[in-house]
Amino acid sequence: KGAMKYAGYSIMPDRSILVITVDEAEVLEMIDFIMSKTWKGLLFTSGVILIIAFVLSTILFKPIEKMTEIINEIAELKFYNHPETLKIIKKKDECGSMAKAVERMRDALKTVIADINSVSNELAKAVAELTVSAGEIGASCTDNSATTEQLAASMEETAATTEKDYVSFR
Repeated sequence: KGAMKYAGYSIMPDRSILVITVDEAEVLEMIDFIMSKTWKGLLFTSGVILIIAFVLSTILFKPIEKMTEIINEIAELKFYNHPETLKIIKKKDECGSMAKAVERMRDALKTVIADINSVSNELAKAVAELTVSAGEIGASCTDNSATTEQLAASMEETAATTEKDYVSFR
């Protein structure tokens, strides 16, 4: 028929030769079928892998994104207990460890700020007491100044009288 053929042979145990021939179109048809199925399988597998990667990345990165939000809130000195932190702390992975560390940092910062507020209040009281004391000292200085002026005037008067008496006595 003029068609290209592929042939294969095998020598059998009884010394006979077995020859098989196939049209080229049939052989290539099978190769095309196998290639088509391979590409479809590859595309399907790639799709499944992409979906799994997306789901896993969402599962893995969502706690990190939440922790980033919480850390930013702490940076803005918002120290309230975030419900997401409690969920993430319960995890046994790195995100859970990070959430525990952030929670300890938040508590430590709250304590430091409370201490600073306490010291600030004590300083404000001390400044108020110093202001009152400064006012009292200022009033005392004014009284002392007036008394000193009176004493100086009296001393000048006494000196003048003494000099007058000395001149008259002489």
